[in-house]
Amino acid sequence: YKCLANHTEFSHHHQCAMEAKANTSEECRYNSKTWTCRELGPRTLPSWGWPSLFCTHVMRLHSYEVNIVKLQLQQDQTFRGGIFACDQYAVYASDVAGGTLLGMGPYGPVRTRWFRSAPVWRSSDNTAANTLLFMNFWEAVRWDLQYKCCNWTIKADPDAVLLPDRLRNALSSRMGFTNFITTCKKWYGPAIMYGATEAISTQGLERYFSNENACRSMPWQPWGEDKWMGICLKALGVSPVFDGGFVGDNLCYGANCQNGHSSSYHPFKDPNAWMWCYRSATR
Repeated sequence: YKCLANHTEFSHHHQCAMEAKANTSEECRYNSKTWTCRELGPRTLPSWGWPSLFCTHVMRLHSYEVNIVKLQLQQDQTFRGGIFACDQYAVYASDVAGGTLLGMGPYGPVRTRWFRSAPVWRSSDNTAANTLLFMNFWEAVRWDLQYKCCNWTIKADPDAVLLPDRLRNALSSRMGFTNFITTCKKWYGPAIMYGATEAISTQGLERYFSNENACRSMPWQPWGEDKWMGICLKALGVSPVFDGGFVGDNLCYGANCQNGHSSSYHPFKDPNAWMWCYRSATR
């Protein structure tokens, strides 16, 4: 299609439509919708890194999280933070049934994917007992099949400042195994996987999907989803690999965005704070 006679490349999405809202020229309309006449170059798909990453968010659309995600999508092509700098990505939400448009990503429009909601209560650790909710999330990931494209699946909270290039560097030496990354060993007992940033190899995730019922039969009701998934994976023979520098988390060792090595920092619940941490980490 053409917007104007000399424009063969153009954009049509929510933000562009808002920019051209006052333009009523028939030359700039198609299918009863207003189009911008800003010429664009061809879309160049980003090359994949190694190891390849499928990165996901589980978010609530009616919360502060949506503004953090939209901020990432508004950055230019030099931006290397967040899940949209991974090789594949998906955003899941249970509070709105239809796919909600969040913005434009490297592969085009980014819409949420629905999964079944579930009640959340307080856990024995005084955190969110959200295991049932995340059982439903992982079931959605299973049926979407997108995880199969990549070497690792990353589940990152929206308020975690994710750095995929550092993720690849940290995970490159853990390839070829059925494993997952544990990130905190601050207290007595084995290292655990904190839910802000979870990294599970494709082999490990396949092991879970093949034995899902065994994990659902565990006494998960008092647990948070990260505790449940960690216990589940170990019970299935998925090897935990401890990396204390993998995530800078204020709930464990602290979130020093300038430490020069962590692959993720958490929590940064305001878009400006999130971006400040990203810029501090990548200077």
